[in-house]
Order: sequence, then structure tokens, then C-alpha cells
Amino acid sequence: MSSSPSSTASSLPSYRGLYGGLALVVAALSGGQLYADYEDENLSIDYPTLWEMLGSRYGAGLALASLTLIGVLVLLAAIASVRPITPVGIPITIALIGIAGAVMLISRVGAGSRHVPELDTAGAMMLMTCWAAVALGVIHAIHLIVVRLSDR
Repeated sequence: MSSSPSSTASSLPSYRGLYGGLALVVAALSGGQLYADYEDENLSIDYPTLWEMLGSRYGAGLALASLTLIGVLVLLAAIASVRPITPVGIPITIALIGIAGAVMLISRVGAGSRHVPELDTAGAMMLMTCWAAVALGVIHAIHLIVVRLSDR
């Protein structure tokens, strides 16, 4: 026995509030300083934000790639917050972008080789938000698959 399209759409899991919050948090954290400044008697390093890196000779490409990933994540999360998501591709893409962001932050991409920096407050929050995006995307995708299999 198959369900009508309207009953199937209403039975799909909705994570709208979580996706809306994810979009807002990621957009806000994109302007924060990811790495903590470092200073000792021989070395002083001031780490810029991603937006500041766009205007520099060094790191503009990395900043553009990072902000593009952030923009795609915010866009997909915003879409998922305003309409029901039926394909598993959107949650999986959100999870994959979250993994990419977490790996970039853990490996300190763009920090240079003179000093391995600690994550600043915004960087630590962005790392945890990346893992939250991974968890949300995977759980939502699994939930969508389970609902589809139970409707067969």
C-alpha cells in the first residue's frame, strides 16, 4: 500500500529550526578570527579573519575557497529551514561541507609554518559548528532513508 504524495511529504522528518540556527551561526562565525594571535620575544603573528584575508596577497585563494564553502553551507541550510527536504543529497552535502571545514580547522590550513596556532574563540566555535553540521546532515539523511524504506 503506498501513501499519497501529500501524506508522504508530511511524514518526512523536518529539521527546519536546526538548519535555520546552523545557517545563522555559520554566517556569523565567518567573520570571526579563527586562530589566536601569537606573541613571544622572537615572534609576533596576528592572524586575520577570512574576510580580511580576501584583501591580502597571501591567502586570498584559501579565503575565497573557505568562504565559498561557508556560503554553500549557509545557502543549503537556509533552504532546508524554509521548505521540507525530500532528497538526501542536501543533508549529505551539508555533512560533507562540515567535514571539510572541520578538517581545515584541525589541520590549521592557512596558518603558516612558523608557529602552529591555537584556535581562537570563533575558531573553536566554528569547529564545533562543523561537527554539529556533520551530525545534523547524517542524522537527517538516515531519517529520510528510513522513512522512505518504511513507506514501501
